[in-house]
Amino acid sequence: MEMEQKRADHIRKQFLNMLDNASNNLYNGTEVEENTKNSVTLGKFADVDINSNEKLEKFGISNTARMLGDYVYIQKKVLTALNNENFFNQNNKNIVVNADTDIVVSITKDGIRETLSTEKRYAKLPRKIKTAKIAVIDNLPDMIRYAEVVNENEKNYHSKEGSQFLVLSHPAIVDGENYNVEIKIKKTPFKNKFYIHNMNLQNKNETVALNTKDKISRGYNNNELSRTDNIANNASNVNKKSAAIIEHCRHKRSTGSSKSPKVSTPSTDHKIFIAKKITYVNKKIHCRSRLSLA
Repeated sequence: MEMEQKRADHIRKQFLNMLDNASNNLYNGTEVEENTKNSVTLGKFADVDINSNEKLEKFGISNTARMLGDYVYIQKKVLTALNNENFFNQNNKNIVVNADTDIVVSITKDGIRETLSTEKRYAKLPRKIKTAKIAVIDNLPDMIRYAEVVNENEKNYHSKEGSQFLVLSHPAIVDGENYNVEIKIKKTPFKNKFYIHNMNLQNKNETVALNTKDKISRGYNNNELSRTDNIANNASNVNKKSAAIIEHCRHKRSTGSSKSPKVSTPSTDHKIFIAKKITYVNKKIHCRSRLSLA
């Protein structure tokens, strides 16, 4: 009986040690402190105050418009630096628990690629927002842990499986400016994966100004920003010129005179007809002129 009791105590001790190890792995080697369990209620956030130039240098990223615009280059540089830091230290994942919801979140390499990818995720953002987004990448675990819950079940319109998003928000200071970092976690029955993070300047007017400034810096001018009106005006001018040329050719063929008559502005029906034939007329007009002069 005494031997059996000792064996049972030994097994129990092993089991408790196993639970402790599992807990340490789950929380990335650190425990969630009791006074941060409800971090928003107590006004607790992680300290995220960053110099973007220092972070770009850390990632080995050239701070030029051309290199910042190459999202594949950015993905490779960021992932290489994170790998070197052992960021993905748990089966190629960084596992973190949101303190307010107890939801376990996996940050994966695919998640980093997704948030630094095409269109408005990264590639088409203003340069300033791009650098800020890169700068907070390695602060994502802390921000997810302490973030405020905005929406625990946001609908995912792109998911056939009906998975939803957990939407979190955490403040960050980048180069002395205040941002709200929106973090989206894709929820599935098997695991919750970091999906994307968006950088929103707290001064919304500055965000609008940045978007306009970025368009101009890429070679757009004021006329090109309202190019719909220009296209309409150009089409009208082409129609008038084409109508004049056609009328000139008809006059010469019928009278043999090289003098052009006065040409009135064509009617709406003529404009429609001419617009459909502009390409053809531009190709053939020289030939017609030569034939009428022969």
